[in-house]
Amino acid sequence: MRLKKFSLSLSIFFAIGQVMLPVLVQAESLPATYTLPESYYNSLKSQTLPAVAADTKNFDATKYGDLDSPNAVSVKVNKKKKYAVKKDYSQAYYETEIGGLKADIAQIREELAKIGDMENQYAGYDGSFFLRDKDDKFRFNINLRFQARYSVNIAEDTEDGHTLNMRRLFLMFSGHAFTEKATYFLLVIPTAAGLVFFDFGYDLHPAFSLHFVRDSVYYDNGELSDSSKSLMFISSSLVGSRFDLGDSLAIVAAGGIGKFSYDAGVWQGMGGGYGPNANNELAFGGKVKINLINKVSGGQSDVTHSDKPSLAIGFGGAFGHKEDGTQARVIGGSSNIRFKYKGFSYFIGGIYRQIDPDEFTRAQTDVGVSSYAGIFIIPKKLEFGIRASMLFDDITESGNGIDLGAGMDTRLGPDALGGGDVGADASNEWESSAAINYYFKGYKAKVQAQYSFVHDGVQGPDDLIYHLGMLQVQLNF
Repeated sequence: MRLKKFSLSLSIFFAIGQVMLPVLVQAESLPATYTLPESYYNSLKSQTLPAVAADTKNFDATKYGDLDSPNAVSVKVNKKKKYAVKKDYSQAYYETEIGGLKADIAQIREELAKIGDMENQYAGYDGSFFLRDKDDKFRFNINLRFQARYSVNIAEDTEDGHTLNMRRLFLMFSGHAFTEKATYFLLVIPTAAGLVFFDFGYDLHPAFSLHFVRDSVYYDNGELSDSSKSLMFISSSLVGSRFDLGDSLAIVAAGGIGKFSYDAGVWQGMGGGYGPNANNELAFGGKVKINLINKVSGGQSDVTHSDKPSLAIGFGGAFGHKEDGTQARVIGGSSNIRFKYKGFSYFIGGIYRQIDPDEFTRAQTDVGVSSYAGIFIIPKKLEFGIRASMLFDDITESGNGIDLGAGMDTRLGPDALGGGDVGADASNEWESSAAINYYFKGYKAKVQAQYSFVHDGVQGPDDLIYHLGMLQVQLNF
């Protein structure tokens, strides 16, 4: 009888050895500090055991690091899994348990192979195509923005218009040199004027950095400060188009403390681009943003479907002279409110501008208000937006009509087909727009459609009504 028990024990011993030997051989190739899952050790205890392996398809491996570091892979098993129980140690049980262990190891190896060792990765894609040195003192990024657009204007009392165009084809180069504090950004348009925008900066402190840039004078109502890739609507509103003061070379200070951020600068002039200062007058501008509730993310849409409400207010202002024969003095101010929460976004902003060719003797005053709201019908994918803007041009009725003719960014033309004020004779104009957007990969890949109704509000031959339609495809990577 004892001999039979001894033989049975020996058989079980050899069976266990046959099952465990492949695992031990495979484990030898792992780092010395790698720890087998807890489920394996539990299998050796004389207690009620699960009959099947834990579900390893839902593990969380967001913190890898080196396997011999404190940040070794952490595997979390789905806690909602229901288990049956088995009270014996059959060979089928061991095969199931060890099969789950092999799956764990294989999946971990696969994930590690995907991310690689980032500390030693000197080229790749992480939102930008990049090259960098071993110490990360130098980094060079490349991005591309592509926007193809179709526009149509079905106008009343004037001709219609249709066009296809490449609205934007941007090559963007960015990174840092010698130190992460010394940054650069270059925006090039291969099909047009070459280098359009640049920014060379040095971060002295999170609350203060200096930049040498070519940029627009900081004077908008918040609508123009968003990147073209992150607009809810294909074109800016009439207010955004009408109050753009152009750009030139500038030295700008920027930074933020807590919920407060700012930009303030000195420009070579208004609308001078890269050219010399035509009137020998500098321009000054700045804007501030205060996050009252959490932090409002960039862009006009809540494409990230934020789980907390965010609310911010902003203010801006500028002073300078137009670089033309009038050398008109320009003074302006703006304010805006932004709100985002769970796919819903809202904006309202106003802007004030005074243009005076004769130093306040015949001042022309313009006021604009714009507002938009958007909501994702399908979170992070399908969005519907509406917008309204109103222009109160030349409310002092001085009759100068400066900078009143610009239309929306339709690429159909600056005047009638672009929805502009023909002859700059309209005291008031209104715009109403609707948009439907589908996001394939956030702002990186999306399709947009927009309809706008624009009314030139003066009775007479130039009292025109426009029905503008636009369709645009965007890729940004």
